[in-house]
Amino acid sequence: MTDTTKKAYGFEMTARLAGNLTSAQAGDFNPVDASTQVICADGSNKTGTACPAQFPVEDIEHTLAGYSASINSSGTCTYTVNWTPPASASAGNVTIYAAANCGIGNPPVVTPTNIYTPNLTLSPATTNPNAPTIAPGGIVPVFSSATTRCRPFR
Repeated sequence: MTDTTKKAYGFEMTARLAGNLTSAQAGDFNPVDASTQVICADGSNKTGTACPAQFPVEDIEHTLAGYSASINSSGTCTYTVNWTPPASASAGNVTIYAAANCGIGNPPVVTPTNIYTPNLTLSPATTNPNAPTIAPGGIVPVFSSATTRCRPFR
């Protein structure tokens, strides 16, 4: 996220199936490092591989450590998360909703804060001629990001 008028950053994100936006989790979130955590619909931290069956919806968000690392990060901050999409294309479209909060970075003062709420709808691919393949030496092509914590943009 980028907001050059602020110097501390946080976020929350969820992925929902288009056919059931209120209670159908789409895929699976997992933290990459201590900057993020997964919260289940009942407010508990996700432990193990899934949220409880009666509260399947996951939100991934910044932790206090992630927020603290973002302070004074020169107008931009990146959080990296792992998200695995639904296993079957028959699940249909997935909408990813995010909320980014950009603030002054001076707790306990929390205002003024700018809030951004983007969303992105993903559609299953019918065929993908550019899909990665396993080859000697690894998976090609590799599409990934190694950014794991907030740092100044250079």
